[in-house]
Amino acid sequence: MNTRYVALWRGINVGKAKRIAMSDLKQLIAANGFSEVVTVLNSGNALFTGSDQSTEVVAEKLQTWVAHHLDVTARVFVIKSDAFLKAMGENPLLDRADNPSRLLVSFMHENLDRSRIQELLEQSWSPEAVAMGSLAVYSWCPGGILDSALLAHLNRRLGDSATARNWGTVLKIAAKI
Repeated sequence: MNTRYVALWRGINVGKAKRIAMSDLKQLIAANGFSEVVTVLNSGNALFTGSDQSTEVVAEKLQTWVAHHLDVTARVFVIKSDAFLKAMGENPLLDRADNPSRLLVSFMHENLDRSRIQELLEQSWSPEAVAMGSLAVYSWCPGGILDSALLAHLNRRLGDSATARNWGTVLKIAAKI
């Protein structure tokens, strides 16, 4: 049985470090046995189809291939397409978000200790907002991402155990599933 995967690299093509051409990434994934490979935007988002495996196993393979062949070390989060769509459907902040670039979805590693952000969930961040679903943390930052006190605290708590995409990017990825 084949599975559709979504791979989200953390910190790829942000600034001058960790630069990867999406065409190279696409070729590398296809050369290693996956099919229907597409990339979305230039920020390390890839979709592909392959045999049903654990997402951790697929992530380990991708990280190793990229480090070995493209000389870039970066964490990758792999989620099955049905779980990605589930995370989209669980977003409780859609009703207040009027700008998709300021609504973030932080996809978490499956083994993340959720208590790390419990305190943030219990605080009032108005006009900002934060909520947690089963697979992601949702952040609404109406004043902008760079100036968000909520996002600064959230990023410190999550560290590299999550990777965020704005809602516009999430929609573009979903369109390729």
